Amino acid sequence: MANKLIFNHIGEEILQVLKDRKIKQNALCKKTGISTSELNEIIKGKRNLSWSVSLKLENIFILDAKEFMKKQVDYDYELLKNKF
Repeated sequence: MANKLIFNHIGEEILQVLKDRKIKQNALCKKTGISTSELNEIIKGKRNLSWSVSLKLENIFILDAKEFMKKQVDYDYELLKNKF
């Protein structure tokens, strides 16, 4: 049986920032050039965050892109570790 993951997918955090700042996903996509399907897949945890998307979000959210990517790497590590 797999252990519960310590880290959440970064998509959950992105969704929370959107809710906290009352930003609609469509508005974020228009402002950043991120496709709606890509953002939706990231938020649902079906797609990993890329550096290019992370940098676009950094400009809007005023949050460090490296921190976003670190959280993605932490999640990926925990996911892989639980497979062994």
